[in-house]
Amino acid sequence: MPTRRWGLAAGVLNGILYAVGGYNGTNIVATVEAYDPATNAWTAKASMPAGRTGLATGVVDGMLYVVGGGNATHAYDPATNTWTTKALMPTSRHSVAAGVVNGIVYVVGGYRSGDLGAESTVEAYDPTTNTWTTKAPMPTARWGLAAGVVNGILYAVGGAGVDGSTLATVEAYDPESNTWTAKASMPTARDGLAAVVVNGILYAVGGGFLTTVEAYDPATNAWTTKAPMLTGRRELAANVVNGILYAVGGADANWMELAKVEAYQPATGGEGPNEPVGFTPYTDRSFDGMIEGGWAAQRESVPGGLGTVPIIVSDPSAPISPPNVGQITYPAGFTGAGYAPAQTFKDTTPNLGWKQVYVRFAVKLSSNWESHASGVNKIGFVWMHDNPVVYFSAQGQGPGSAPLFSELRLSSTPDGEVNLTQNLADPEFTRGQWHVWEVLLIANTGGLANGEAHWWIDGVKVGGYTGVRYANATQPNLWGGPEISWFPTWGGENGTPVAQEMYMWMDHYYLSGKP
Repeated sequence: MPTRRWGLAAGVLNGILYAVGGYNGTNIVATVEAYDPATNAWTAKASMPAGRTGLATGVVDGMLYVVGGGNATHAYDPATNTWTTKALMPTSRHSVAAGVVNGIVYVVGGYRSGDLGAESTVEAYDPTTNTWTTKAPMPTARWGLAAGVVNGILYAVGGAGVDGSTLATVEAYDPESNTWTAKASMPTARDGLAAVVVNGILYAVGGGFLTTVEAYDPATNAWTTKAPMLTGRRELAANVVNGILYAVGGADANWMELAKVEAYQPATGGEGPNEPVGFTPYTDRSFDGMIEGGWAAQRESVPGGLGTVPIIVSDPSAPISPPNVGQITYPAGFTGAGYAPAQTFKDTTPNLGWKQVYVRFAVKLSSNWESHASGVNKIGFVWMHDNPVVYFSAQGQGPGSAPLFSELRLSSTPDGEVNLTQNLADPEFTRGQWHVWEVLLIANTGGLANGEAHWWIDGVKVGGYTGVRYANATQPNLWGGPEISWFPTWGGENGTPVAQEMYMWMDHYYLSGKP
């Protein structure tokens, strides 16, 4: 984000995220900057009529309404890049939360200007009449809370109470009955957090300088812990574009203003039947775009200039999240020799702290797929101690049309190259058909040969190994590292060039883990 700040708010209009207001370390600002996830670029927009912090936003009929941080109400029209002043909010408040239900903006909690006492006030703004109405107060007065709306119910989460204590409280407001109901508390109490809703699930993000992300399912009235943010922060903003959660700005533990933007893709169905209980999702990619959820894509520089660009195509037969799938093309004449024509990858971080990692994806090879002369047909990589320790391979029993079988191949281990073949069942990896992989990797400890590797193809467990040594006693033995990738290297040595154009497709890529 061009302007570092905390105490800002964010709203989304037409697939663009607008970051508004906040405090830049010197002044309360009126700054408005727009982020386009499609281009990963920011653009300056018309400033608000006045600087504000501790504000909130709501979108109604293509207009962005800004409330709180005082009693002013302003509306932004993205079509004209202009602001309009609206009716004053009856109660001037800071550190509020807001949500929109049926075209009405509800503003909850906060503290009054000049008074740090927590408020239970709820006021509703109707843009069609430009009027405010007082509603039933929240049972728990608080400021620094967050709010999200699911199925017409507004959920107020967290905040700081009347005595300044940090709260885990969750209360639900039904505008139709004008009543509040207590719900299951967050696992982690915090204030200065943000909240968003994705696919009917409310995500509570950050707050209290934490990296914590927890998800609430109204259908079960239960919370689950999700992958943490990379940066602990409070007084941040967050919103959702095309199913991706974006956390923007905020303050770090030293109350330094942040410009950081981090993206998280909540689970969309990629988790599989053999994922262990209690694992936290890290990525759940549906291939609706080649650049999505922190994933990038690139054409590879290969001999003969035969690198290709990974693209998205439609395949209604995809088994996990049809119809969109990723496609990598191997042009005629491509020789492999340790290269892939293209790759798509997501940068990770060594501090995920996971001893166990679970991966699920679906892959299809074109019916004319030629196995490399070396028999190696790599698919993707998982890293440990800054090395690509495990890669998945449709291993050939010879060149050309020879049968293919799944393998886990280990590299950069203390024991060198280790190939784990199917030892529990022996289904063939059929060309022209989708196959769903599930892989569970458990790190070894203390340099001992006590790690594990297990994998399933199309729901059938085909491989299971104990006594695996991924790292020695001096190397980090946590899954993570520079990246995870779909990097389909064709072969590990020189071979006969590809006779005719062939393809590899991927439908979904899901990865989760546990310490």
